[in-house]
Amino acid sequence: MVDREQVWHYIALLVLAVIVLIAGLVFGLELSSSLSGTEGLSVVIFSVSFLNCVMVFLLAAQVMRLRQDAKATKGTSRGMKK
Repeated sequence: MVDREQVWHYIALLVLAVIVLIAGLVFGLELSSSLSGTEGLSVVIFSVSFLNCVMVFLLAAQVMRLRQDAKATKGTSRGMKK
């Protein structure tokens, strides 16, 4: 069963992912409008891929934290640690 804390973490990660993707698109579009031709497109691709790497890092950090939490509560019910 998924508890409320995990649900809030998933919601926070989803909101963060949407914000980062929108920010990447806006940042990339503004840079591409200031540059001309294929240079603008390469800046868009670079900025979006950079922000995607940041998201992967944040998700990996969250997974590691949840795994450590699961190891700490192994054998006990959630919320009733020994």
